Amino acid sequence: MTTLLRRTLPVLLGCLLWAAAAAAVTVRLDPSFQTVDPGMTGAISMVTDEAVAIRTAEITLEVDPAILTTMTCTPGAVFDGVSCFIWEESEELSTGVWHGFAVIIGSTCQTAGPGELLHWEFTTGAEGVSPVTSVEVKLYSPDGLLIPDVTVDAPAAVQVGDVSDVPALAAAGLALAPNPFNPAVTLSVDDAAAGPARLLVLDARGRRVATAWSGTLSGGPAAFTWRGQDDGGRDAPSGTYHFVLLTHGSAPRTARGALVR
Repeated sequence: MTTLLRRTLPVLLGCLLWAAAAAAVTVRLDPSFQTVDPGMTGAISMVTDEAVAIRTAEITLEVDPAILTTMTCTPGAVFDGVSCFIWEESEELSTGVWHGFAVIIGSTCQTAGPGELLHWEFTTGAEGVSPVTSVEVKLYSPDGLLIPDVTVDAPAAVQVGDVSDVPALAAAGLALAPNPFNPAVTLSVDDAAAGPARLLVLDARGRRVATAWSGTLSGGPAAFTWRGQDDGGRDAPSGTYHFVLLTHGSAPRTARGALVR
């Protein structure tokens, strides 16, 4: 037993020390919101702001297949300059569910954040707003070990066409009060899905004004407040605003209200 412990203890201690040293890593989808004309192409990136060494980046995304019809994944900018072979692949696992990865083949090579890990290009179809949500994300260390606690901070969204003409952005699923409002408004939902979420504020032309809230929902009732300011802290002008709540695995919840100053 003593001999067995002498042989296995260093390995166990090494694994424990690596796990303790591997801090949680957050990645994000960038841009969090964009507008693309019907029939055109666009791009969205998986990015980390953290200094993490990796050999492999992998993610599975879910989109509205009627709005985003095809998606192709390639290695992000952090893989530029890697001298070893990079194996890249993307495929549609099921309707609207896309899997992509980039793997460095060669034990002498690695890359690291911060920066773009994966680059997705998509083509657009029908007009509307498609959430882009992460089903699963994985990063592997230069030693080929799965890095624990890798999460995506919140869903993103792609709007195809003019929001004022998109039936999908008719008020649906979000309660809004008061309406009209000046300057603050509260938005609420009775049955929000658990997981990462983001509440976007768009102007009447579909341009993003602010991210009113971003975080993780526990599921069930939830309420959010927008105080009538853009992301820079400037007062938004009077007008009609659209609110889009993006949650994991469910359709966008939307509301529309008027800011009157």
